[in-house]
Amino acid sequence: MIDSELKFELKDRVLVCDFDDVLVPFSEKMVHRMFNHKHEFKGEIEFNINNNTPEAINARDTYDVVEWLAKDKKNMAPDLKKRVLALIDEPNFYDRLPPTKFALDLAYQSKNPNYHLILYIISNCLDSHIEAKRKYIKELFKDTKSTIEFIPIPLMMKKSEIINNNKIDYNMFIDDKGENIIDVVTNTNSYGREFAMPVKGYNQTDHFIKLYDKLIEKRCISVLFIKEKEIKNEIYL
Repeated sequence: MIDSELKFELKDRVLVCDFDDVLVPFSEKMVHRMFNHKHEFKGEIEFNINNNTPEAINARDTYDVVEWLAKDKKNMAPDLKKRVLALIDEPNFYDRLPPTKFALDLAYQSKNPNYHLILYIISNCLDSHIEAKRKYIKELFKDTKSTIEFIPIPLMMKKSEIINNNKIDYNMFIDDKGENIIDVVTNTNSYGREFAMPVKGYNQTDHFIKLYDKLIEKRCISVLFIKEKEIKNEIYL
């Protein structure tokens, strides 16, 4: 396990990193936005005040926020997810959204002139979020001495496709979603590589822990968990 405050060696490294819920607390803002519009989801969403905290949101055992909060998970309205998505489908969604502690550490280290860091930020994006993410990354990594490339991709596209198509010879892949870790380990040249993820309830389930263990043995990979320190910031509604 690694802690975001501990500086893992970045010299001559090629990193592939996710954006949402790795560099920014995306899910927290999404849940806050849903709570602010709860009148639009009467009887469909469980608006318990205890669920609207960073601790609860990050500890949830289901990746999909809508499925996590839905009152009737088996019989959700077909358009429920679409209606929730409409709440965040706007260019200014990332305004006033603070970076995570890990993002700040990574940005700081990228300024070290003695390192040759190449960072690919591959993010599944709504069309309305592409330029907002590009702007956020530019500001976060301003004055960097490293090579930073942002690669926006459609929501359902697998990141292994991008890594393979662009022949990215990565050392470390960082993502919060267990499915993405499994995809990249399984479908790219992952032998001996490192994989890291922020600790979230949904990527720590027994199902994923067993899969990680199998892949560690089969592919000789390292699976690391980033323990995110809490940042006291007001988030933007």
